[in-house]
Amino acid sequence: MATQQPAAPHNGSDHNPSPACLLLQCAEVCYRATLATDPASIVRAQYIMDDILAAARAGGFAQGDILATLLARNEVTARVRQMAEAATAAAGESALRGIVAKYQTR
Repeated sequence: MATQQPAAPHNGSDHNPSPACLLLQCAEVCYRATLATDPASIVRAQYIMDDILAAARAGGFAQGDILATLLARNEVTARVRQMAEAATAAAGESALRGIVAKYQTR
């Protein structure tokens, strides 16, 4: 059985998690949702996660399907964290900024 790891490291700010952390947090909302979780939040998290993985694939990340499966298992291991970092690096800063802007609420 895989050892649970804490979420991906933050980039030093409580308000701006690293892109990999954002991906892992979205997966947690999707796959660990409780009855108290707002359904709209689950849908938004799924869209963000899907967009990040699509951008990663477009950037050359070939393990998007594997990462999606591992995220659905909701076991954040060192391997999953490394893959999330690689995926968000492949997605690129410009694509990630666009995704965040697309789903920001004011």
